[in-house]
Amino acid sequence: MSGEARTSRRLSLCLLVGSGLAFVTLTMLVRVGAFGLHRLDLQSVLWVTTHRGRHWEAWDAAVTAFGSPFFAVPVTAIACAVAGWADRRWRPMVEGAVALVLLPIGVLGLKVLIGRTPPTYAGDDLRPWEFLNGRSFPSGHTATALVCWVIVARAFTPTSGVTRRVAVAAAAVGSLVVGAGMVVGRAHWPTDIPAGWLLGVAVLAVADLVTSAVRPRRSLGAAEGAAEPKAPERAA
Repeated sequence: MSGEARTSRRLSLCLLVGSGLAFVTLTMLVRVGAFGLHRLDLQSVLWVTTHRGRHWEAWDAAVTAFGSPFFAVPVTAIACAVAGWADRRWRPMVEGAVALVLLPIGVLGLKVLIGRTPPTYAGDDLRPWEFLNGRSFPSGHTATALVCWVIVARAFTPTSGVTRRVAVAAAAVGSLVVGAGMVVGRAHWPTDIPAGWLLGVAVLAVADLVTSAVRPRRSLGAAEGAAEPKAPERAA
């Protein structure tokens, strides 16, 4: 394994551990309402309810589509297949497959386990402190947007350099914009959004670690070349 590969694996491991610890910490703080988090959630949703207009609704619909699993997941799967086949590389396809399998398991599993009640349209029914049978925490749209568009960015940019960093950073910031749209649409509390983002980071880290461990040693082109050996030359 090259030095660059070792560095990448260490970074992914650090991101996995860090995002996991941050997610657990945030979950505990939200459950008990520490540092006024429940009040922050309540006041934010009430403000959105009061100031929401038609232009907000249009923006919300446009932005949140990029975090919808019915749009982002198929686009990511197609993008990984196209990028892998065009560049004769296995990595985009393997990484995409691992991430897209882990993503719904993590999102749905945590939503059911935590069970936070989402905000409702009526102000009297807003209960950011209620954890019964809801599906609000973490934000699945935020996690989906982060995972899918970071993978697409990685698939179509060089393995290193400024272009990849800018593309990945844009995808990461864009996922937070998607999360903001979910708050505007009153589908999530504000604290659900960073939880979804942290979950997305963890999924990407696991996908990178798994891909690094199981990736083939040769590219698609090299494998095809090895499958068709040249005939031995005849002696003159």
